[in-house]
Amino acid sequence: MERWAARGGSVRLRCVHDVPPHLLDKVVFLRHGTKIFQYIKDRKPPYRNFTTPGAVLNIALATDNSIILQNLDFAASGSYSCEVSMETPIYTKESTAKQLTVFRKYCPN
Repeated sequence: MERWAARGGSVRLRCVHDVPPHLLDKVVFLRHGTKIFQYIKDRKPPYRNFTTPGAVLNIALATDNSIILQNLDFAASGSYSCEVSMETPIYTKESTAKQLTVFRKYCPN
């Protein structure tokens, strides 16, 4: 994940894990510990989008391990992480949080 993003731009958040696809049950993306996106295998549709302050989540480009936040505003700055859950054995692991800072593009006079 990029650490910096321009206001009005976009950023891709990836949840890197080594869980085999047949064991993967759920992937949750979090901002400051609050869910912003959830993927659950075998659910129709598999994605659930929550409110993301300062950004629009592009659900059409979401996958089981990445999301794209678009139209970023300063409120989207913060700490992002993900959680991966397995079906068997029942296990959940949270990633290390990464800080994203949204900045204003320089506009020369």
